[in-house]
Amino acid sequence: MGSFSYSWSEMFPDVVVGRYCCIAHDVKFMGGWHPMRSLSTSSMFYDRQILAYRDAQEDFGVPVPVRHSDETPDFPVIEHDVWIGQGALIGRGITIGTGAVIAAGSVVTKSVEPYSVVAGNPARHVRYRFDEALCRELLESRWWRFALPQFADLDFSDPRAFLHQLRDREEDMAEFSPLPTLGSELIAL
Repeated sequence: MGSFSYSWSEMFPDVVVGRYCCIAHDVKFMGGWHPMRSLSTSSMFYDRQILAYRDAQEDFGVPVPVRHSDETPDFPVIEHDVWIGQGALIGRGITIGTGAVIAAGSVVTKSVEPYSVVAGNPARHVRYRFDEALCRELLESRWWRFALPQFADLDFSDPRAFLHQLRDREEDMAEFSPLPTLGSELIAL
C-alpha cells in the first residue's frame, strides 16, 4: 500500500495499492478463480492446495490428474488517488487507473480508466472527474510522487491552480521515497 493511502476493509496481501487512495468499509476483492473452459469448474481438477484434493489422493492412492486450461488472474492493481466506495466488489486481473472513483456497491470486473467514475453491477463508466485536458495534465504531473506536507500551501481545491503552483516549485521539491513498512512490522507494534 502506497504512502498516504488507507483501507477500512480487509485486503489480500497481493493487492497493489498506490498512493493517496481511500478504500471504504466492506470493499471485497474477488478471491477464487475457476476455469470455465475446462471440463469442470471444480477445484478438484486444478488446485492441489485444496484439502479435499489431498484427501482424494490418499483415498485413491494415486494423484488425481490436474490440467490447467486457464491461468488464475492476478489480484487487482489500484493506482494512485483512487477512491473505492463502501461495499464495492473488485475483480481479479484488473487495473483501477489513477484518479478513478468506484461508486459504493459497484461490481468492478473490468479495468477502469484513469479519472473515470464508474458505478453499477457490472460497473460502467458514468463520467470523468475532469475534462480530458485536465486529466492528461494531472497524469503527466505525477503529483503523487510528493509527500502531503509538500502541498501544505498549494491550492489543491482547484486542480488547475494546484498544477500551476506545482510546476512553479517542482524543481525544488524532492520526491518522497520512504522505506517500505511490512505488515509483520505493523503487527509487532
